Amino acid sequence: RYIQMMPPEQTIAPQARGVINFQVKLPTLEDHPELAGAYWAVLLVQPSSVNEKVIEPELNEWVITERFQTAVRVTTSVAGPASSQLEYESPNLTWPSSPSQSTVNEPVFEVDLVNTGDQLLDLQVVGELIGPDGESMGQTPLSRLRIYPGHRRRMEWALGLEGSRPDLMPQELWLIAHPEKYSQQAKRFGARFVLNSQ
Repeated sequence: RYIQMMPPEQTIAPQARGVINFQVKLPTLEDHPELAGAYWAVLLVQPSSVNEKVIEPELNEWVITERFQTAVRVTTSVAGPASSQLEYESPNLTWPSSPSQSTVNEPVFEVDLVNTGDQLLDLQVVGELIGPDGESMGQTPLSRLRIYPGHRRRMEWALGLEGSRPDLMPQELWLIAHPEKYSQQAKRFGARFVLNSQ
């Protein structure tokens, strides 16, 4: 067991508070260097009344008992030769043909960001449109995303092109994922997409 609760159960008086300690045991890499990378777990705390009465249902009767749980996510990293990889999958550009098809009445770009590495990625995504002359039309800060290894996040970007002249529409879209300021990840991930308004 990598996580041990201390104590696993305790009694807390009314209007009081209790402290639950936990210990995380990290695997050693001497024999298994492939274990390097990011790990996460959820600690569940479920309160239960000491004097709770058990209600036995009568015939053809249902008894519903509510149980509330509090989840605390714990994230840690095991140092070692862990890789940092990000892939962009399933890009889609939607051009509304009428105002009723979109609440913003402008094209929306969607893409999945997939963490295919071993490290937790804490990224700030920036988008950039490239005009027909090959020059930048400006950068737009988009989303801050935390993506765990093996997980994905779907991102949407309303391009803000409502009312633009057809001959001035962007030809390319660039996405750049920067690591957050305090992230241990220093690698940047970029992607280039060619736009087609047809």
